[in-house]
Amino acid sequence: MNSIFPCKILNAAKCLYSNYSANEKLRGETNVCSTLFRNILITLVFVFASLSGFAQTIGDYQSAGNGNWTSVSSWQTWNGTTWINATNYPGELSSTGIVTIRNSDAITYDPVPATITDLIIQGGLSMNNSTTINVQGNWTNNGIFTANTGAVNFSGSGSATISGASPTAFYNLTINKTNGLSDIVNVSSIGNVNCIHTLTLTNGLLKLSSGTINLLCNSGFIISEFSGIQVAGATLTSGDFSIVNKGLFEMASGIAFLGLGDGNSLQTASGGTFKMTGGTLNIAGRLVNTSGTAIISDGTINLSTVGHANASFASFDMSLSTDLTITGGTIIFNKPNNSATFDDIHIENSTGHKLISGGIFQMGSASTPLGTTFKLYSEIPFFDLALNGFNSPSIKLTGTDLTISHQLTM
Repeated sequence: MNSIFPCKILNAAKCLYSNYSANEKLRGETNVCSTLFRNILITLVFVFASLSGFAQTIGDYQSAGNGNWTSVSSWQTWNGTTWINATNYPGELSSTGIVTIRNSDAITYDPVPATITDLIIQGGLSMNNSTTINVQGNWTNNGIFTANTGAVNFSGSGSATISGASPTAFYNLTINKTNGLSDIVNVSSIGNVNCIHTLTLTNGLLKLSSGTINLLCNSGFIISEFSGIQVAGATLTSGDFSIVNKGLFEMASGIAFLGLGDGNSLQTASGGTFKMTGGTLNIAGRLVNTSGTAIISDGTINLSTVGHANASFASFDMSLSTDLTITGGTIIFNKPNNSATFDDIHIENSTGHKLISGGIFQMGSASTPLGTTFKLYSEIPFFDLALNGFNSPSIKLTGTDLTISHQLTM
């Protein structure tokens, strides 16, 4: 069979592109070509039909036109063989699987909270105000999604994706999976993904793999104990607020802009972990650990890009109980702490484990105001310390001597 099939492909190509002589026709090559193309066509039809069937399972729904979500006339359901008119709406039964809103169809979401597996938007979905949809699987938006004041909750066990070519603007977005950081909601959308009102991170990891994600909520949010954010290739922007991290914030690759206003900060509290393993992290105000863990091994952190004035926290502030490990990366201080009584770097060492065996603290950048004095306090040695020459900044030690274990550049 293997030796014959390439020969048939050759004959098919000859049938398409060669001018046959009468002798070739007498040899029956025209019949060979006709039979071959007929067989190929039959095979392709069978394959596509089979794939279409295998893509569906009992409990899947597709839209049947325009209408309300709770109107059964808006839907068809797969019965195992074909699509039939639905007798209930998606989410009315616990067995709801994949829900597809087909191209050119417009559905208005109007029920009490419905729970579904996957949602595929090819047409349009508009949520009524104050409604909630629970998605236990994947979200794919290649159409038009209008949240109004509705809420989307990603729940259930297992990982999920948020993807699609169209922009998705969530109003209220909740990540509340089952198994902590092992349940990943992976954002890999071509279209921008926005959260414009509230973000609630209760359980699960929000992984930002590609695209642009704007968490422009109307107030700050908390990364809870069993939840986390990982920037892994995407561009992340947050709004004019601070973020409290009691779970995990990890910068692996890509770029993040946290905060828009003076003093906006990322604060890791007790039980939380901050990890910087790559990419570029820009923070409008401060990077603060009041407890918990900070691990910095690579990448660039730009602090105080907008500025702040705080008499209690430095731009880089590690409390006495924080576990701090720095093995690489660069931390750049752009604007000073404008408080006359507190520091730009403040590292205490007591009950927490602290070690700085690599990395660079760079005081000053091209955005540093003329004549800035950066104030430093550290109870443990730095590896490298560099004073940027732009606008002639200076360094002042507050309260204790500072040891540089590798290199001082001024």
